[in-house]
Amino acid sequence: MHSAKIIERCDLCGERFQYGPVAYFGTYVPAYQVMVCHRCYAANWDGWALKLDETVTRNLKAKGLRIPERNTKGLLPRDGF
Repeated sequence: MHSAKIIERCDLCGERFQYGPVAYFGTYVPAYQVMVCHRCYAANWDGWALKLDETVTRNLKAKGLRIPERNTKGLLPRDGF
């Protein structure tokens, strides 16, 4: 017998996704303290896209986290500092 599905909301795009038990369709990014769907995580492998910049920055400020240095592409690094 399986427990009820746990549904999370992506902190970047707002889409809902299952995050347990049995199926995990998202990722927790510790450096940003956010849950993101697999689509957002995979699509931003080289850094958070500029269209997400405002959302990512707002989340960091709201949590009192520092904004990391941008990578060589001018993007905030996806997995941290």
